Amino acid sequence: MKGAREITNKHIKNASVYVFSALLSIVLIWYIVYHLFGAFDKKIETTPAILATKSNSLLLDAYVMRDETLIYAKNKGGVNYLYEDGERVGVGAAVAKIYSGLGAEEASNRILEIDKKINILENSSIAEDATKIDTNVIDNKISELLFIIRDKIEDGDIEYALYKRDELITYMNKRQILTQNISNYNDQITVLKAERNKLSQQLVNFEGDVIVPNAGFFYSSADGYEEVFDVSKISRLTIDEYHKMVDSEPYDLSNSTAVGKIVNSNEWYILSEINTDQVKRFTEGNSYDIKFPYNSDVSVKMRLEKIIKENDDDRVVLVFKTNVMPSGFNYLRKQNIQIIEESNTGYKVPSNAVRVVDGVMGVYVLSGNKVAFKEIEVLVEQDGYFIVKEQPSYVDDKDYKKKLGLYDMIIVSGKSLYDGKIISMSGGDS
Repeated sequence: MKGAREITNKHIKNASVYVFSALLSIVLIWYIVYHLFGAFDKKIETTPAILATKSNSLLLDAYVMRDETLIYAKNKGGVNYLYEDGERVGVGAAVAKIYSGLGAEEASNRILEIDKKINILENSSIAEDATKIDTNVIDNKISELLFIIRDKIEDGDIEYALYKRDELITYMNKRQILTQNISNYNDQITVLKAERNKLSQQLVNFEGDVIVPNAGFFYSSADGYEEVFDVSKISRLTIDEYHKMVDSEPYDLSNSTAVGKIVNSNEWYILSEINTDQVKRFTEGNSYDIKFPYNSDVSVKMRLEKIIKENDDDRVVLVFKTNVMPSGFNYLRKQNIQIIEESNTGYKVPSNAVRVVDGVMGVYVLSGNKVAFKEIEVLVEQDGYFIVKEQPSYVDDKDYKKKLGLYDMIIVSGKSLYDGKIISMSGGDS
């Protein structure tokens, strides 16, 4: 009986500890929630100081120019490419094999389609902790891409719309993994690879290799503008010649034996037109961060090589240059760019939370149940809020605690606030 009582007492003690721990957890959660949302006082509302970026940018159309050389096969036929787009090749390298015979060209075209589908499916995979990803992020991206595609189709820019279609499919595939209990697309990739291998067996009548005349970066596509947008024109380009160039029709390569091109240098240019009112914002020789929305908003630092401006002409052409070649970048001939003129990153602070105390600008924050005044340094103002200077957590500054920090709970609504004020749990002052 004694042993039974000891076991019973032990169970009661363990149960009491469990109940106490559970109650303590509930109290702690309640305290944290009330603290975060400023529930110490029904008249006090708070918001966390989080990082935000405000950029001023100029949106323009841009035309890409590179030192390009078309490469041709000796005759038409099925093409089996030996290099990926953007790969560097040496002088005399064989970049493709040409095959003749019934169905060879159709087979090679289908192989290119399959390679594209495989690439999309491989890019559609996500990490094993995919369940932690917020589907809203992907849904927002899908909505954005749908809007862009519709907008570009209405503008007649079908090439841009088709490129964005692949990105849309990728995000829709990612969403399937998250919402439809699909782990990956390995089975589909396996089927496509099997079809590719079967098609490759049809390429039997070998006609010869396609040899490149010089070293450079290989690309399997050609748009017919290679000779129109010739980089040698830049040194003597006028405004009228620029317009003649961008208004030109591409060469028809459909009946030619062109199988791609070699880009002879890693240097490339973009040309954009502005007006004389905008030109004062630019200085020849300076470098600018340029964002490419067409390429998933990748940003490239480019030097303003030349400003083409003529007397009595309101039109101005900017010529930017760089030797940076981002991985997977698509050098579509015409695309939108954003020139980032100014960018500020700091804490986002609602304008109505800002106070001036003893000549010092700052905000009141809630720390525990105590109000504290924190100094801020405004960088820029926009749409009802400020971007204020952030401070690194490792800084050795005796005044560090006086300044607004990351995740400080900014009081955006409250009366009779002052540094050191105690906010009681019941909602009154103490």
